[in-house]
Amino acid sequence: MRILFLIDSFKNATESARAIALAQSFQAGGAEIGIIAFRPGGALFHEAKRLEIPVRIQQFFDSHLNFYAPGLTRAVLFFRPDAVIFCSAGTLFHGEPLARAFRGLRLFSIAAFPRKPNWFARHALRRMEITFAPDERSRALLEKIVSAEKIRQLSAENLAQSLAD
Repeated sequence: MRILFLIDSFKNATESARAIALAQSFQAGGAEIGIIAFRPGGALFHEAKRLEIPVRIQQFFDSHLNFYAPGLTRAVLFFRPDAVIFCSAGTLFHGEPLARAFRGLRLFSIAAFPRKPNWFARHALRRMEITFAPDERSRALLEKIVSAEKIRQLSAENLAQSLAD
């Protein structure tokens, strides 16, 4: 199985550490893993490289825009994933375009939400096959947006089970 993680930046320690830990878990299980980061820089970039996870950065310089990813569709096409996992709210901006561009591509979200997601995140969350709640606050916000059947607690086992289904 080929799994692609989308993160806005390696500078966001919580989200990128969560993505790297999950990627390492799936890589150990034999899956092919890739990470696309929208913004360059960040300490955890070197951790991903140390684990030999292919990383692609979409911005040539840091524009400080968490949702800006020029050429994302081409980068996803190059990796040819079976599933895309959106790791932050900024990446959800691309959920709808990727769903239209790649019919049958499985989309999952593991993004945490400290406050109510904006309109594009809410719209994108409805397109996700399953949305994983990393904490109780995010779960409470997600239950107002998507049905409870589409929300699961975030863990490597739950994510692996959803990918296997």
